[in-house]
Amino acid sequence: LFLLFAFVGGLLLNVMPCVLPVIALKIFGLVQMAGDHPRQVKKLGWFFSLGILATFVAMALLVIILQAAGQQVGWGFQFQEPLFVIAMCVIVFGFGLSLFGVYEVGLPFVLAFAGVGSKLEKKESGKGYASSFTEGVFATILATPCTAPFLGAALGFAFSQPAMIILLIFTVVALGMALPYLILTARPAWMKFLPKPGEWMVNVKQFMGFLMM
Repeated sequence: LFLLFAFVGGLLLNVMPCVLPVIALKIFGLVQMAGDHPRQVKKLGWFFSLGILATFVAMALLVIILQAAGQQVGWGFQFQEPLFVIAMCVIVFGFGLSLFGVYEVGLPFVLAFAGVGSKLEKKESGKGYASSFTEGVFATILATPCTAPFLGAALGFAFSQPAMIILLIFTVVALGMALPYLILTARPAWMKFLPKPGEWMVNVKQFMGFLMM
């Protein structure tokens, strides 16, 4: 029952206010990629989902470690740290500026600052695997303060369970959150139901920037 709650809660995270701007940007990207080879679109969707899964597993391991050290932790506990909140504010504000056209972010900014952005770009031929993975990570980090219906009960249960149960429930939440993108990229033909690219995309991009701000 709690695994079902975890899955549905992860699915509903996609429409929470914390996540919606990032998710909408990903759909915006899928619209732009609608003309690409279906196999390529599928790979990008898998990398986005992998970013979600990797982040949830990392959070589960962190919770397990903290609990083993005798710490009391809860969902979104990292937002109780002022420096983390400041860092996230800077990142979100930076994304908002890029959506307003102040500058363009072609690759994950962290990788670019690390000096490996150009290497990844050459290796990927501009297809954006690393970018999709990072978007999945970013969406998950922003999701943590928004506890969707069902998810609160599942996570509350998880925090009182052994390590393997914590890991399992976090993984199921990740699968629920990633499911829409796995389905959409596995069936690229369904993207024909999405709106056609056009001038409206510029307005949507700027509106998403406003939401980021």
